[in-house]
Amino acid sequence: GNPSRTRDLETIRFGEETNVHVPGFDHAKGDPTPNEHLFDRNEHRIVITEGLYLLHDDAGWESIKDNFDMTIFVHADVDMCVERLKIRNKCIPGYTPEEIELRCEVVDRTNAMTVETSKQHANLVVQSAATRS
Repeated sequence: GNPSRTRDLETIRFGEETNVHVPGFDHAKGDPTPNEHLFDRNEHRIVITEGLYLLHDDAGWESIKDNFDMTIFVHADVDMCVERLKIRNKCIPGYTPEEIELRCEVVDRTNAMTVETSKQHANLVVQSAATRS
């Protein structure tokens, strides 16, 4: 799991701090940007977060789902998602098209298949509108 992400979510959910800075991520940069976003307890009442592993129940991710009141699993066609990632990931600096293709097949497809069983922990499972026709 990601101890920093868990800590940030726990602080937002259970803490007293007025302000909590959280990282952001831009695929064009390739690395998380620390303190990019600000949660202000006096201003924000709803927090929406997304991520493949947020409902995962293994490898240190088991407790992260305890930070959410409502969870939705978006079930999507993995093949279509991987094909879209191959296009999106062309913006990642320092990779050749062949390296991006391989990474999408090996890393991203594996991640998607790993978290497929996470839907059992969701309050709601919805089918993505992005499906093969």
